[in-house]
Amino acid sequence: MKILIVDDIEEIVINIDKIIRYNLPDASIEHAFTAEDAMLKYDEFKPDFVLLDLSLGKRSGLDVLKYIKKEKSNTKVIIVTNCNEAYYFRKCSEMGADYFIDKSKEFNELPKILNWIV
Repeated sequence: MKILIVDDIEEIVINIDKIIRYNLPDASIEHAFTAEDAMLKYDEFKPDFVLLDLSLGKRSGLDVLKYIKKEKSNTKVIIVTNCNEAYYFRKCSEMGADYFIDKSKEFNELPKILNWIV
């Protein structure tokens, strides 16, 4: 299984990486810290899952979500963000996100969600 973690905060990426490695030790993991880097790594790495933050500095994670889903990709996209307003949940769902995690409330649920989706 190949997983791409996209977040502009290195500490968050490291924490998510640790959670995944502990729960899915055979997973292959790549990281991206900007929307541009995420799209390049998506094309090169062809991940099965993308864990995607919405706040990525100059560009939004919504740009990345749109890019991934433009070709009816089978890649599962899990939004992992602090942008927990209903607007973002609705927008991400409409754009094809497969799951939405509120970092401030559900971060500890990530292993269970990953195991459930896998």
